[in-house]
Amino acid sequence: MLGLFVLALIFGYITLISKLFKRFRPWWAKAMVVAAAICIPTADAVYGRMKLKRLCEVEGGVHLYRDVGLVDGFETAASSVHKDWLGYGYQFVEGKTIDGKPARLSRNPDGTIRQEMNVMLKSEYSFGTTIGNVKDTYFRIEYVVRNRNSSEVIGRFTNIGFNGGWFERYINRIGAGSPVAVCGKNISIIEFVTKILKPINREAMK
Repeated sequence: MLGLFVLALIFGYITLISKLFKRFRPWWAKAMVVAAAICIPTADAVYGRMKLKRLCEVEGGVHLYRDVGLVDGFETAASSVHKDWLGYGYQFVEGKTIDGKPARLSRNPDGTIRQEMNVMLKSEYSFGTTIGNVKDTYFRIEYVVRNRNSSEVIGRFTNIGFNGGWFERYINRIGAGSPVAVCGKNISIIEFVTKILKPINREAMK
């Protein structure tokens, strides 16, 4: 159904341009009709991609300001503390549970996982995510590793998305589409964190 609507919209636009082209007789007027037909749906999309490229060069991608060795654990700002981090050489990971209670997961000497609730967070470093408004023309998803005591940013990983020109945004709203262009180095979250916060037990990394 959506495909038929889009085709009908494009067909109607082409029909309108064809009628205007036939209506004007001077060659320069016809040239202006053709130029307008191309620019109206694409001008801001072309400019938007140029601006995205500049934003990506300056602000996007991975920025590792320094790394820290022998890190035993860290705080995660995710909605829940996940045990998978313990498989990458960390002795513990802590943060808040879904209901907002502070919790810590640790690996026991025998390999089992221990969960502690209502703990006092002891991490020196934290990892968090900030997601911008996906409806904005340009939106960001930013991952940051920082020192919890000084708030120093140690590493930043920023993806910037462009939702397209007005015509692309209109089509996306109809079909709940995804961004038409995204920048940012393709790196996994695991790789990003472990490059900065080097686990104390690197041999245990998956």
